[in-house]
Amino acid sequence: ALNAHTWDSTLLAWGGGGFLALDLPGHGDSSWREDGDYAPGRIAPDVADALAAATSDGLLADGFALVGQSLGGLVGLELLHSGRAAFARLVLVDVLPLKPEAANMVASFLDGPTSFASREEIVDRACAFGLGGQTVERGVFLNTRIAPDGRVVWKHHLGALGPRALQHLETQHLWDVIADTIVPIDLVAATLSLVDDTSWNRFTSLRPDATAVRLPGSHNLQEDNPVGLATTLRNLLV
Repeated sequence: ALNAHTWDSTLLAWGGGGFLALDLPGHGDSSWREDGDYAPGRIAPDVADALAAATSDGLLADGFALVGQSLGGLVGLELLHSGRAAFARLVLVDVLPLKPEAANMVASFLDGPTSFASREEIVDRACAFGLGGQTVERGVFLNTRIAPDGRVVWKHHLGALGPRALQHLETQHLWDVIADTIVPIDLVAATLSLVDDTSWNRFTSLRPDATAVRLPGSHNLQEDNPVGLATTLRNLLV
């Protein structure tokens, strides 16, 4: 339920160029799906097309690395599953193929009002659900718009779907992708994380070649600990 600007602080902390951040389908300024289905496997083809177009236009070099946080990371695994992964490395940020109930915190956050009296009201709600961070106010500003009636509404579709937003989040088949792919996969998780110890141990057992680290912060590490995440990504990718 974030947008490309969620990466701004991390990329500023990196201090260089060479990045492309995407609004996933139904997020940011991307169009909404009529069926409201944002399962990773459903939206992965659109992401593959966007990455292919960016490569064709010279915005991405061949053999780029893909960094995916939350839903973005699951999309990266689906691209590996479908054989449409043009990237040379995948870094998962605070996500693994978790059981749907692991996302109850996010689901509860989305299962709320579809409009608000002010952006401050949304900031307070995000913090109450553990989704806040150092730049939560800025993130809320970039992720909302003012409706004609003066109310504040989400730019992403998930906020309008309520409890239906995560109804297609079944990803257990992606554990086989993690086990079988020859593409390097690394994991950067938060200390206040959706990734529990059981899932962490399963990942490190399946991928003894992987780098797996935990950084202080909450689920949105790219906003909550951008310097730590940028340093970690630099160590992995440079």
